Amino acid sequence: MPLIGYIDTSYARDIITMLRRLDAIERRPVLRETKKIHDALLWQGHLRWGDRTPAMICARGDILEGYGSYRESVAFCYLQTSSTRPPARLEFPRWMLDDGILEPVLDVVRAEVIAGQGYPYAIEAADAVSVITMKDRAEFYGVFQEFIERQGLKFTFSTKAMSRAGGGSLTSLYFKPTCNYSAGGSKGPARPLGGMRGKEAWGASRDRLSPSPRRRRRRKRKET
Repeated sequence: MPLIGYIDTSYARDIITMLRRLDAIERRPVLRETKKIHDALLWQGHLRWGDRTPAMICARGDILEGYGSYRESVAFCYLQTSSTRPPARLEFPRWMLDDGILEPVLDVVRAEVIAGQGYPYAIEAADAVSVITMKDRAEFYGVFQEFIERQGLKFTFSTKAMSRAGGGSLTSLYFKPTCNYSAGGSKGPARPLGGMRGKEAWGASRDRLSPSPRRRRRRKRKET
């Protein structure tokens, strides 16, 4: 069955690395090392909507080491899905390229992007139903509190969290608990689980920098 991995904003540098290694064998190399350029930026402005780059085999020496006999079976290309943003990176099994079915499969991806107004509709729909609601968080904290208490550890909320909740149920709070982890009584805050204030601040700053089509659609739905 055809399988496509879709990365809307990719910072991969496979092509950049290849070009630098080819340049390094020249008598007078001209390409210098830089972390500010990645593959998608290299193709930006050179593709029309729906165009793709040539398919290539991923030949990284890090994560692919654990792929065993499939080490050389991951292929990729870049597909232009927006008129204003760099192309998206698509990853897929090499057999799709060898069997000659890549282009028909990419036509399906193009159709999904049109239906999703700039982002594959199937992924957008899956993302929409996978949101963790406040009720889900409350249930998680309730289960977490029971687990902590069975281990004989203290489970408390900070005074700031209780104040912001306005006297509501502790398990309905969207805050980080403070636990007593050791028998000796040393206390320390639990690792951040995504407090509202920090998450909203990060999301707002990220949207201002470069909002993706998915974030723009989310923002539009909120406004309406």
